[in-house]
This record gives sequence, C-alpha cells and structure tokens, in this order.
Amino acid sequence: KAQIGEGQFYQAEHDKELQQRKRLTRDLRSASRRDQIRLHYHPLVEGHSGRVSAVETLARWAHPELGNVPPVEFVPLAESSGQIVPLGEWILRRACRDAATWHKLSPTPPRVAVNVSATQLRQKGFDQVVAKALAESGLPPAFLELEIAETALIENIERVRTGLELLE
Repeated sequence: KAQIGEGQFYQAEHDKELQQRKRLTRDLRSASRRDQIRLHYHPLVEGHSGRVSAVETLARWAHPELGNVPPVEFVPLAESSGQIVPLGEWILRRACRDAATWHKLSPTPPRVAVNVSATQLRQKGFDQVVAKALAESGLPPAFLELEIAETALIENIERVRTGLELLE
C-alpha cells in the first residue's frame, strides 16, 4: 500500500508555485507592451497648505486572466528575472510623460515621484535614461523626484553616489 507522505504534498505545492512563477515571469515580459501595467498616482499633500505638492507613482499590473497582480508579487519577480530595468524605464518614461501633461495644464503642477530600484541605479547609463525620459516628455527636471530605497543605498553607497552625481 502506497501512502502519500507530507513531503509529497509539499512537493506538489512547490511545483504548483514554481509553475505559477514561471507563468508570471513570462507574462511580465510583455505586460507593459500590452498596456497591462497601469500607473496610479497617490497625492502627497502639504500639511500646512493642503496643496498637492507631489504625486507618488504606483505601478499596478492588470493581468488579463489573473486579475490584479500586486506589486509585492511582481516587483520581486521583475528583480529576480532581470526585468526590473526595462520595466523601471517604462514606468519612468510614462510618469514623465503624464507629469509633462499636468505641467502644461496646471499653473501649479505637482512633482512626480518615481521609485528607482538598486538594480536600476547600478545600471551603467542610468543618468542617460533619466535625461532621455525628461527630454522626450518635455518635463522640467525640477518636477521629477527619484525615490531610492534604503536597501539601494546600503548595497553600494559609492556607486549610488556616483550615479546620482551624474544626474545633477
């Protein structure tokens, strides 16, 4: 008589998770091209005036079959699969383009804040990616904020400093 042990159940669950991860990795490669990545903007309001001084860019993935895939799932997947650089560039370009539109329409447009990963910061030519996004969109540089995770600073402070100095 064969008995299914605890380890076999774990293996089946592990295999299912692995297959799901492979599928999401494959689907993520084309998500921005298929207009499945959506940017939402969270207002940052000044306490003393109530004015929206900036908006934080939040990426959301609207998967056609799985529904909304939360950033807590797809961002680490993008990091581990090497897709964070093209995805981050797409988000940066799109956020700059949206902010440039607000800049043209409003007498007091907000700045746009975009999260940047440690991997993006380590990329050679990151400063050129930022400059190109600004130039293509027409957004004045003073209206773009790059938000850098603390882990990016801890990993390699000297490389980050060099990259940021190139942006000045």
